[in-house]
Amino acid sequence: MRLVRQVLVMAAVIWGLIGLLPVPSIPPAHAQVEQIIASARAAVAVINTKSVLGGTSRGSGFVYDASGLILTNQHVIEGAREVSVTLPGGRSFPAATVDYRRLEEYAGSAFQRSIDVAVLKINASNLPVLPFGDSGTVRQGQDILILGYPGGVGTEVVSVTRGIVSAVRAGWIQTDAVMAPGNSGGPAIDRQGRVIGLATFGIGFQQRIGGIVPINLVQDVATAARRSDGPRQRALYVTGLEYAGPVLPKHGPHKSWVRRGSDGSEPRGFTEYFRDFENFGGALFYEIRRDVTQELYYLDSNGLYYRSGSCPVCVPSWSRKPPRPLLLLPFPPVAGQEWKIREQWWAPPRLANLPGYEFVAEGRAWIDSLNDVMRVPAGTFPRSVKVVRDTRRTTTGPDGVRQFRHIETTWYAPHVGAIRIVTEAGNTRWVEELTRMY
Repeated sequence: MRLVRQVLVMAAVIWGLIGLLPVPSIPPAHAQVEQIIASARAAVAVINTKSVLGGTSRGSGFVYDASGLILTNQHVIEGAREVSVTLPGGRSFPAATVDYRRLEEYAGSAFQRSIDVAVLKINASNLPVLPFGDSGTVRQGQDILILGYPGGVGTEVVSVTRGIVSAVRAGWIQTDAVMAPGNSGGPAIDRQGRVIGLATFGIGFQQRIGGIVPINLVQDVATAARRSDGPRQRALYVTGLEYAGPVLPKHGPHKSWVRRGSDGSEPRGFTEYFRDFENFGGALFYEIRRDVTQELYYLDSNGLYYRSGSCPVCVPSWSRKPPRPLLLLPFPPVAGQEWKIREQWWAPPRLANLPGYEFVAEGRAWIDSLNDVMRVPAGTFPRSVKVVRDTRRTTTGPDGVRQFRHIETTWYAPHVGAIRIVTEAGNTRWVEELTRMY
């Protein structure tokens, strides 16, 4: 009994001494998050753009080098004639595009891999920066913070959302942290305040599935941009975009011959070459000269758009005014994908006694099949995409109003564009085929 009493007394003394020892202060989890945000937000910027097609937009980015280098998404600056960067505190600078890389691979309509990055340079120095982390160590379930400037909210202060890593996929990171338009290009950071990726896209119901480009996949672009003589990628590859045709200047003149007529018996040749080619952050704006006509096109990762056309020797000269740039082929191509068509053309009168014409086409188009093997005189083209356009056309002119149905079936070959076009209107059937390539 005495021994038990002595043990209890000794235990009480020891416990009392332990109570006198200092206990390290452990801040609550929310305090840690607040400290991370307070440190990181000084390096998060607003990216404002003015498009070559007109209009403005914005995204987010962050400073990763104190000399004024900023990372964002390529799709934020794609098609931008002007880019400016606004830093926390309100200072704004014009920005130059140093480099970019865009790679999107799909299986059907689902992402398999996504790399979407651009490097901007502003004339500033001694800027606060965000350090890179290691996206290879990211694990499912870990906390993540998304910083940026979602559209429709404001740009005076950075906005933050919090979530977890929902899945670590082969080519991107999935999160449940909310990302709205305008967040694109903003940093996704871990609990140590390190950037593990770029907030890039939202999909699913109410955009609750967020996509992050892992930082390890874009560090080569960011590192090379630190050197003025570093290699530049300026590369854009999106599944399906190769069907838009040979639009790069390196192709030189693109000469084509077609057979036309209901039986293909009417030969006709023409030569195409490129003029006034410009690259706006990966979007291509160019003019094609075809014999006596010229056509303007705009190509970005969303598809190919026909802007306008002219025919100097035609009387009257036709113009085109779609309500928005006309999408010729949506990307990525998915069998069965369908969309509506509305086109408007008009011909202003050249002479006082020559009334004008108006032409309207309304209907639908769809991708009928993928991976067709097409054989035309120019060769055999695997992986051709078959697109059908079914429209009802109305022409208003001096002869009154006429209506007819117009069905156009086009096969697109990768890196070539349209190789066969079959047009049916009433009892007339026209066939155009690519017969030679240079």
